[in-house]
Amino acid sequence: MGDSTKVTVLRIRRIAHDGGYLTYEVDGRAADGQIGRYTFTGNVFVGPVVLTGNDKGAPANVVVHHPRRFGEFAAEQWVRRFFAEWQEQDAHTEDIAAVTDGWLTTGWQARCG
Repeated sequence: MGDSTKVTVLRIRRIAHDGGYLTYEVDGRAADGQIGRYTFTGNVFVGPVVLTGNDKGAPANVVVHHPRRFGEFAAEQWVRRFFAEWQEQDAHTEDIAAVTDGWLTTGWQARCG
């Protein structure tokens, strides 16, 4: 992984929602020194997890289709492990800006139409 994707986590705020949904609001410092806010949203029982945030020197605006590869999403440690292990060309992520006819194109939609 190139240094451009490294993020130092400064603060994590965990917000629980109904039905097992969680949001992590993360303040982090990218390798280029930029401080940004990253938001992870997902369900503790089933993926995917959506990451939004600024994309200046750090991963942002991706769908993590297999979030369990970074551990249990229910724990804040998941966020730290994601930033430590995520790679730009990660085969399990997809740019959420890929939109077709107003719908988010996910791996499932691409396979199933």
